[in-house]
Amino acid sequence: MARSMSSIFLKTARKIARQQSNALIRATRSNMKLAASAFNHNPLFPPSPATVLRPAKKPVPPPFRHGSWTERLFKVPTTVSLFFQRLSYFLYVPPSHEMKGSAMLVMLHGCKQTATEFAQGTRMNQHAAKSGMVVVYPQQSRQRQTLRCWRWYLPDQQHGYAEADAIAALVRNLIQRHKLDKTRIYLAGMSAGAGMGSLLALRHPQLFAAVALHSGPVMGNASSLSSGLQTMRRGTLNDPLTALKAASETLTASHDYLPALILQGQLDRVVSANNGEQLARQFAWLNGFDDEAQPIEKPVGEQTSREYTQFDFKRARKSIVRLCQIRKVGHAWSGGDSRLDFNTPDGPNASSLIMQFFRMHQRGNKAS
Repeated sequence: MARSMSSIFLKTARKIARQQSNALIRATRSNMKLAASAFNHNPLFPPSPATVLRPAKKPVPPPFRHGSWTERLFKVPTTVSLFFQRLSYFLYVPPSHEMKGSAMLVMLHGCKQTATEFAQGTRMNQHAAKSGMVVVYPQQSRQRQTLRCWRWYLPDQQHGYAEADAIAALVRNLIQRHKLDKTRIYLAGMSAGAGMGSLLALRHPQLFAAVALHSGPVMGNASSLSSGLQTMRRGTLNDPLTALKAASETLTASHDYLPALILQGQLDRVVSANNGEQLARQFAWLNGFDDEAQPIEKPVGEQTSREYTQFDFKRARKSIVRLCQIRKVGHAWSGGDSRLDFNTPDGPNASSLIMQFFRMHQRGNKAS
């Protein structure tokens, strides 16, 4: 009897101990999850890589189904920048196509995007294949900027200028190495990529035949991360031309400065819609239009999901600066693959509009 009672007591004690242990484990795991959540959402700490790169919502076709898609590394010469030594990039070459004599498009992704995701979402390689155009996708390093943002908002030799000059050096290297047609070198970017595209337009305008900026911030208004965020949310509170001229003391306008296509979603809550209007006004001035010049307005696709309003600053019947205000699009690539973030099937096909605009422009022999 005594042994039986002792055995029951021991079994009960062990059971209680196991229950207490399991409860402690569950509580510890719960606390760890809460702590991790608080850390990941604390603005004082950068998010972990897992929270930065979100997978595609559904399986997405690769950007290299037709043609070649290769990842490469460009060593930036010290004569270009002492602060930017290596630049990763992806190169797309259309199928059965020789690079010599080809046109080239430089595509700059936005924050929280990779070069591959940008190519997939925009489907730009498909459009380039039809035109026999080579496409290069520089990729920002996560070590340099946690969210892979190009640092357009820090226009100095250690950050934004260094990145712009490194990209320009890469473009010149590819032109020389593959004997590309330097009269047909084009530039396009989305969001932070558009911001970097603007820096390239200011520092290396003679390198490109035309530029396309989708959801990009106005130029000359940001000099820090905080002012960059303010610029995105509201544009510049000053005159856009004043902000532009203050960004560069040596800036001069000319009739062949750099044709520009601006695309802006009117529902964008990340980069406010007035950024597009101000960018268009800045590029109009850069391309020699009078401060008071008024664009030609044209509604397109009214009462459809593709609806947008087109504003053209024209010279000799050719659009030099074009603004497309896209009615039903937010902060996303218009007409893109919605299986990836920052892309929407709504609106006109931005990639197609960009290619149409680029076909109107050729630099001549001034690229260097």
